[in-house]
Amino acid sequence: MPFDQDQVCLPRPEALRLREHRCLLPAVPALLVFALAGGLFELLAFDLAGAAALVRAHLPEPGTSDAAFLLREGEARMFWSVSALVYLAVGLAGAAACADVAWQSVRGRCLAGFAAVGMVLAAASAAQIIAAGHGGWALAGIYTFTRDSLHAAGVLSPDGLAAVRWVLGVINGFSTLVPVVALIAGCTILAPPSPGAARRPDDVARQMRLLRELLNAASAIMVVGVLHMMSWLRWPAALVEDAGVREAVNKLALAVTFYWGTTFSLMIAAFYIPAAVWLSRRGEAAIRAAAREKPDLDCDKWLRERGLSVMPARQLPQLFVMLAPLLAGPLGSAITGFAGGFGG
Repeated sequence: MPFDQDQVCLPRPEALRLREHRCLLPAVPALLVFALAGGLFELLAFDLAGAAALVRAHLPEPGTSDAAFLLREGEARMFWSVSALVYLAVGLAGAAACADVAWQSVRGRCLAGFAAVGMVLAAASAAQIIAAGHGGWALAGIYTFTRDSLHAAGVLSPDGLAAVRWVLGVINGFSTLVPVVALIAGCTILAPPSPGAARRPDDVARQMRLLRELLNAASAIMVVGVLHMMSWLRWPAALVEDAGVREAVNKLALAVTFYWGTTFSLMIAAFYIPAAVWLSRRGEAAIRAAAREKPDLDCDKWLRERGLSVMPARQLPQLFVMLAPLLAGPLGSAITGFAGGFGG
């Protein structure tokens, strides 16, 4: 039973008052998950640089490569190129979808306030990447593992290596900005209505719809990010002749991408689950208040039809979407292995 659509709250233009900044709190668990994952990765993945040195020891001397080697490297390079193209395309589309969600939720000074918070988070993320590169962190090893192998193999010209670095620079920029846009867009969904405006049942149903749209966009961005990371880390496998070393490189790539895919899934769940529960409770309170004026209204049915029920059976599609980044690495590896990729 729809309510009067003319009474549905419009996007809020007014700046948030101090106590209303609580809508930013759901971002905290996701940021804590990322911080914890980053810290553990630095503590436990310290051997990435050593692994890269071992791989370089098994590379053929520049200029001695045979046709099979060159064809394997070309195959790996094209797999990476495809993953980079998909990441950039999906990243742009996902960022646009997240921005649209924010635009449907807030406007004016309210949107500017959220944008300011996003700029702070993006600056912190960029600072982390820069510090990792200059400090030799394990996080930077994801990049240097393949870069140094390509340089040592001598299969790419200086212009080719420069092109690879340029593409990776753009992708790193995306990886800094796009997740922040998604996180801030999620917080805008939870922004309270304008002062004096009541939160009606259809308003909450609309917020839940936007939250699920955001969940789909964020998961797609994370999935293509994991697939790109895997194709990048698997590239050196095509540069070695020893089948055992090649298999070890592929397994290392799978392990690293599985770690970060798990991290991304946990981040999505850490934001979505509390936000969905919060909206479900608000929706239930709003519809039961409206039912006082409409005794024939079936509140439970109304909540189910609008996706405001958080019963596990009702959330199975969303559970799959949250797990997609975690599953992307193993599935991508299985598909590539089935196709016989990289001479494996």
